[in-house]
Amino acid sequence: PRVVIGRSEGFVFPNGAIHVSRLSKSIWSSKAWQKGYFEVQDAGSQFIVQSLELRNNTSHKRILDLCAGNGGKTFAMASTAYNCHIVAHDIVEERLRQIKGSLARVGFKAEDENARFNETIFASEVVMNNNCTIQIETSLNRVCSFDTVLVDAPCSSSGVLRRRPSQRWDLRAESIETLKELQLEILINASSLVGPGGSLVYSTCSLLRSENEDVVQGFENSKLSDDFTRWNFGDKLRIGGLQHAVTILPTENGSDGFFIARWKKKGHSPN
Repeated sequence: PRVVIGRSEGFVFPNGAIHVSRLSKSIWSSKAWQKGYFEVQDAGSQFIVQSLELRNNTSHKRILDLCAGNGGKTFAMASTAYNCHIVAHDIVEERLRQIKGSLARVGFKAEDENARFNETIFASEVVMNNNCTIQIETSLNRVCSFDTVLVDAPCSSSGVLRRRPSQRWDLRAESIETLKELQLEILINASSLVGPGGSLVYSTCSLLRSENEDVVQGFENSKLSDDFTRWNFGDKLRIGGLQHAVTILPTENGSDGFFIARWKKKGHSPN
């Protein structure tokens, strides 16, 4: 295979990403993947995790992946953060069962095999030098708080049409409007779970303004946003007048399309 680290064909990869091409067989059949040495993930998804700025930051003790899905970003967080506890949450239990099935492959083991599904803590068996644990949850205690909350919201997936071209015929204006309302509700609820000094990041794999900038504006018009300040990106990443939001375009990055916006909660973390 051809392996490239950092940059390929003008595209910049996230920290730690490796681009593999010209494979003679399926990557899923490789012994390295089966032993959990790496995960396969789109570069854009990895940029979302990179935007959390977990690397070498010991203040991120408790991390919430609110819409964890099949756990790709959860595992990316676990490989980046240090001395942390990650909660992977999703309301669809079957998705979380997929995470549970993948944990053993990537080097995590349940501390108590007899614990109930959503009360099991998984600790790393391998030496990752970061001492992370992962917990799977289908419900959350509203009194708990986190240092970092990622809301990778359900969306129209318009940013991944290059891989799912037939999906464009399933997009409807009314369904996108319903998604927008749901996304805003999830983001507002998620903001209440961020502790003082903590980070809130909102992302989608959509390129539609209604699911991205409009949701950001809706959140910032809400009362709960008074407790947050915009967490800006660098000048090269910002879009339009939003310094705290970026759009990742397939034409510019060789990845799927994504949107990311982020905020910091006022106050000081007790960590």
